[in-house]
Amino acid sequence: MCPRSGTAPPPSTDTLLADVLAVIPASEAKVWNETVIDRLAELRPERYGDWAHMSSEDKTSHLTAALKPYGIATGQVGKRVEGKFTNKRGIERADISTAIAERNRKRDAS
Repeated sequence: MCPRSGTAPPPSTDTLLADVLAVIPASEAKVWNETVIDRLAELRPERYGDWAHMSSEDKTSHLTAALKPYGIATGQVGKRVEGKFTNKRGIERADISTAIAERNRKRDAS
């Protein structure tokens, strides 16, 4: 736990991008931030479990902040839930793939 915020420290950024990509299937182009957080908590509860206990708004803000250093922006993602169209902040899977490829290209160049 971080003494100031009372939340778990952010995970290593090297694993964050790979973990996010792992929880978004190729068939899902866009996904809500809160959904990503919940899936991350299931994937690695020891690393992301505390994130799952945040409010939906906090989950969205938290993931947005964690991905910002990689140039990954959030946007409105709409989907139909129980017959009603709902917009929430989310990410595009392609942006995660691009960030990983860019990071790997930089590593290979060093």
